[in-house]
Amino acid sequence: MEQSELVEMADRYAKQREEELKYPPKDYSKGKVTLYHGTSTKYLDDILAKGITPRHNKDSNWSDNPSNPLMVYLSDAYPVYFAQQSVEVEGDDEPVVLEVIVDTKRLYPDED
Repeated sequence: MEQSELVEMADRYAKQREEELKYPPKDYSKGKVTLYHGTSTKYLDDILAKGITPRHNKDSNWSDNPSNPLMVYLSDAYPVYFAQQSVEVEGDDEPVVLEVIVDTKRLYPDED
């Protein structure tokens, strides 16, 4: 890598770190935390009636790192991106982001 490329990369990482510091990490040692679930309006009626449920045997949206079919995926970052990905996979529906308050004892780390 050229010296100028290394300097550009270092500058990008420094700017990224600056942005990250604007949003301090959530304190998961407390009893509850607010997270988000990005999905498609295709599932909204079911979610409102039954809650967010695992997809069970339905294929994962992520072929490189398939998700666990028995888990529900929540995020504290980029829920709009995940909603848009769901719309791309599911078709003509609209993206939707749901805010969820979760007991921290029920959280598990993502596989990847």
